[in-house]
Amino acid sequence: MRLKLSLKLEDNVIDIDYRRFLLSFIKLALSTYDKEYFNNLYEEGANKIKPFTFSAFLPNPTFSQDKISLAEKYMNITISFNDYATGVMFYNSFNQIKFKKFPLKDNNLTLVNISLLNEKEINDNTVKISFLSPLVVRDRNRETQKDMYYSFEQEKFNETLLINLREQLKYSDILENVLNDFSIKPILPKKVIVKFYEKNIECSIGTFELSRE
Repeated sequence: MRLKLSLKLEDNVIDIDYRRFLLSFIKLALSTYDKEYFNNLYEEGANKIKPFTFSAFLPNPTFSQDKISLAEKYMNITISFNDYATGVMFYNSFNQIKFKKFPLKDNNLTLVNISLLNEKEINDNTVKISFLSPLVVRDRNRETQKDMYYSFEQEKFNETLLINLREQLKYSDILENVLNDFSIKPILPKKVIVKFYEKNIECSIGTFELSRE
């Protein structure tokens, strides 16, 4: 299940770390609608995998060191869920704060529309995809609790990506053995550095080929 959120901005300039305020917006929606559900996802000290992922569309952005200037005063978020029940919970949460201003640094955003997106059924063993949001591949050192991030250029990219995917599948209804013959191949890739919670994270965007033999 996927939802598209249409967000209106009061100003066309946003912070370079915009994913941070989008996550805060999502947290506000969940905590406003169902505090118990929110606490279960984000209770202090929990490092659990969340049952959703999101990407943002920015209209013709121009980047500077700490700001992004948009061609128009809006942005869209696409949120994907593994199961229908989670999607319904999020839909109800967003509907609760629709048309209410959410303060940003030197700006405000307002959720003005929520759309349910059609799902495309894939029957082929190979598919080309373009990432709407950077692909983050993280390797956490359990002893030091420090993170390393790998783009497609790094030798440990594929190995670490599969570890990440297997961990995420533990929280879904999909069997882990689907990854036994899974591969990802860069077609038109690009390494990017994104800022998130004061961290500079190396990750990948562009077109990739996913396949199962």
